Amino acid sequence: MRRRLFDRLGSSVHRFRYVVVATWLLAAGLLNLAVPQLESTVFEHSTPMVPQDAPAAAVLREMNTRFGESADSGSAFLVLTRAEPLTDADRAYYDKVVAALRAERGHVASVLDLWASPVTAGSVVSADRKAVYTQLQLVGDTGTTEVSRSLAAVHDALATIPPPQGLSVDLTGPSPTFADELNGIHHALTTITLLTVALITVLLLATYRSLSTAVVPLFTIGLALATARPLVSLLGAHGLPTSIFSVALLSAMILGAGTDYGIFLISRYHEGRRAALSPHEAYRSAYRRIMPIIVASGLIVAMTCAVMTVTRIGVFRTIGIPCSVGVLVTVAAAMTLAPALLVIAADRGLVEPTGGAARYWPRLSAIITAHPARMLAASLAVIAALALVTPTLIITYDERATQPSDTPSNRGYAAAAAHFAANELLPSYVLIRSDHDMRTARDYAAIETLATEIARVPGVASVRTISRPLGTPIPDAAVDRQVGLVGDRLGSAADQLAAARPEVRQLSGGVTQLNDGAKALAAGMSGLAGGFAQAGQASAQLVDGSGALADGIDRLVAGVDGLSTGVARLRSGSAELVNGVDAAMAPVNGSLSAIDGLRALVAADPNCPATPLCVAAQAALSAFDSSAAGTAVGELTRLRDGVRALSDGHAQLAAGVDQLATGLAAAQGGSAALRDGQARLHQGIGALGDGIGQARTGADALSAGTDRVHDGVTRMTRVYDELPAGLEQAVDYLHELQGNQTIAPGAGGFNLPDAAMTNPDLTTAARLFLSPDGHAARMIVVGTADAFSAEGMALAQRVTDAGRHAAVGTPLAGAAIDTTGLAATYVDVRTLAFRDLVTIVVAASMLILLVLAIMLRSLIAPLYVFGSVLLSYLAALGFSVLIWQHLLDNPLHWTVPSMSFIALTAVGADYNLLLMSRVRDELRAAPQNGLRAAVATALTRTGGVITTAGIVFALTMLALMFSDISNIAQIGFTIATGLLLDTLVVRTVTIPAMALLAGRWNWWPSRLSRPDPAPAPGA
Repeated sequence: MRRRLFDRLGSSVHRFRYVVVATWLLAAGLLNLAVPQLESTVFEHSTPMVPQDAPAAAVLREMNTRFGESADSGSAFLVLTRAEPLTDADRAYYDKVVAALRAERGHVASVLDLWASPVTAGSVVSADRKAVYTQLQLVGDTGTTEVSRSLAAVHDALATIPPPQGLSVDLTGPSPTFADELNGIHHALTTITLLTVALITVLLLATYRSLSTAVVPLFTIGLALATARPLVSLLGAHGLPTSIFSVALLSAMILGAGTDYGIFLISRYHEGRRAALSPHEAYRSAYRRIMPIIVASGLIVAMTCAVMTVTRIGVFRTIGIPCSVGVLVTVAAAMTLAPALLVIAADRGLVEPTGGAARYWPRLSAIITAHPARMLAASLAVIAALALVTPTLIITYDERATQPSDTPSNRGYAAAAAHFAANELLPSYVLIRSDHDMRTARDYAAIETLATEIARVPGVASVRTISRPLGTPIPDAAVDRQVGLVGDRLGSAADQLAAARPEVRQLSGGVTQLNDGAKALAAGMSGLAGGFAQAGQASAQLVDGSGALADGIDRLVAGVDGLSTGVARLRSGSAELVNGVDAAMAPVNGSLSAIDGLRALVAADPNCPATPLCVAAQAALSAFDSSAAGTAVGELTRLRDGVRALSDGHAQLAAGVDQLATGLAAAQGGSAALRDGQARLHQGIGALGDGIGQARTGADALSAGTDRVHDGVTRMTRVYDELPAGLEQAVDYLHELQGNQTIAPGAGGFNLPDAAMTNPDLTTAARLFLSPDGHAARMIVVGTADAFSAEGMALAQRVTDAGRHAAVGTPLAGAAIDTTGLAATYVDVRTLAFRDLVTIVVAASMLILLVLAIMLRSLIAPLYVFGSVLLSYLAALGFSVLIWQHLLDNPLHWTVPSMSFIALTAVGADYNLLLMSRVRDELRAAPQNGLRAAVATALTRTGGVITTAGIVFALTMLALMFSDISNIAQIGFTIATGLLLDTLVVRTVTIPAMALLAGRWNWWPSRLSRPDPAPAPGA
């Protein structure tokens, strides 16, 4: 059935050969006229290199979003340098450029102008003042069309502002680096393609020694390339992921595979012609026998390339479908256009074979068939020797190293490296996300704890964050500075205490006087209380005397006759009364004098309202004056004066007895009043005694209180005298501690109060290192290792671990901490590239084994056929490691293993499939000759064909070495090496030897079907 299908198709092509050629010409022409060039489509629809859900890319997007910046990953650095320190003209130019770039809102999302602030200028201006840089946040992700447009807009803006003489202006950074790499590939594509065509032409001419014969595959690959490119461009315009890598490999695969398919067809046609078949029969035989191999080969390559579609890395993913489309178009051209051209040329006798078959292939086949085990061991030894170098493989992720040193981005890196730390433009960013607002001194201190721990990680050059905007802790927030400030303030306090020492001594003297007065008051009150007790007794006697006086007056009134006697008695009573009053007043006089002394002391103190003891004494005197005792004292004083006046009156009475009668009535009334007054006096003296007792108790309490105050003030004065000396010792100790070598300058965390958070310098830094809501903070970590290197990637992971470990036990213990930036991105690239390689190996292996099993109708032969392809891949990789890494000191780029695997396994399996299919055909055609003869015939008949095809494909890949981009050159070299190994060693020696050793198990579990009708001789 398969043979009939290809017979019909071959006959149709033969019949409509001119229509077929015209159709291809028309299709190629219309597609190129209607569809934009592939390079334009790639520029308009490029795909980011790293998927957006990769950890570092996701963290970067989150960081940009939280800080109110563009979520895109595109970024660049504008670097200004000059041989001498920057001038005012340079600063003016810088300001103009910043303003112009900020005006490019559609392409420049933000410009981080740190030179504008004195707080942050030190982080972007070099120590020698000869360089400055600013970071640009671009619209678009790195590697995409948007970022390419943004970079073009930046270059255009810079071109409109001429820099001052002597000032160098460079644009560099991750996005320009990747853009320069893509531009390098793009600019080399035309040269590589032309060189490839030239090499293929030379090889075809050398092989066929006929221009007309060489034209058949050349014309075929030309139209295939002209048709496939616009088809891929059309698909790319409708969403198919594309990149400049897909353009480069698309051209290489079409040129290599298309030429191989043409060689396969022509060689089989020549074989028929040498067997004396007519041109038509030779064509039919060649088409029927070779087209299934070409279709199977094309399916292997197309499906293997399509496997790349399921990868995560953008570079790999964009290769899959474009290369598959290109190979399928090439297969279609090999099935239609190449046979049509062959028939047209054959009709005119332009494709006849020139010369016989090479003589060394029969000799080689004889050796292999005679000694299969030895030949297998020898071939495996060669392959194994090269494969054993593969474990020494060191993968590089340095995109800068893939480019010449004079690319714009590399010039920018070199300019920055001359003035800044090596990775100043390629830092890592540590993003901290908390569930609370971190704009507090406590959280700043926690952030500084994290920064300190990260700064201790080996390989970290500097850490910049809110607590250390310039890479070192804020001086005022450090322990040594705070110790000094405390010492200064204590010293000032000691000076103030020393200056106030006289006032303290004056206070001590006043308290001593107050204490003495309180004691005197207590003693006086005690005496006053005793005097009032005696006054009470005298008052009782006085009451009795006044009663007697009243009786006498009554008797005087009743009996004038006893006047003389009464007068004598009256004088005697008056004398007694005076004595009684004086006796009553004598004990009180001392107490009253003490009260008057206390009253004078209180009145004489100008600070009495401010002195608690004085206020208490004043209150006690006021209470005494308003009490019954105070009233009694007043009454007693008046009584004393009245009695003395009475005594004087009695003296006059003796002189004027004649007036007695008229005054007797008055005397009688006065006597009654005197009696009543004496009674009230007696009562008042009793009440006054009670008040004096209470006053005595208060005076005793006042004396005890002043004793305690006096003791306290005495102790305070003594401590006050000692305190300045102690403070001076503390000041000296703190200043000594500040200068002690055991405390590094600036060490000791973040030690500022919350009030300092509004400091303008801190608020300026906060805009860079804290999100607007305060729930996110970031650190800029500059490492000493190359950010593109394995050491740089390992450092990114160590920084993350250090930050998370340092957060334990701080207010940020529950915060999410992750690292992003270039190094972290390439950690993801490394992880994803390895996973993609595993995916490619597994999927491609299954597909290739499936196709081989179908074509060879066996389960055994496909295993060693594909196994040999894997060995040749490892050997090719080992040889590349030997040349590039060990001899040229240029490790293989991370894209080399995956891309090389796809090409080598697909194309290598094709060559081996062609050989084993021919072995199977020979065995079916002449089973009586046995496997040994079938292998010898197949190797002899296909040796030159496969060798030529392999060399053509290898030259196609070697042409990639003329690219200035080293990873493209490495990919081409590795694939070319593998193809040559597979062509010259594996297919030539290893596979035939293994087939011979496997014997009948080659075709297990199937049995060879009955052979076809005997072919014409030589077919």
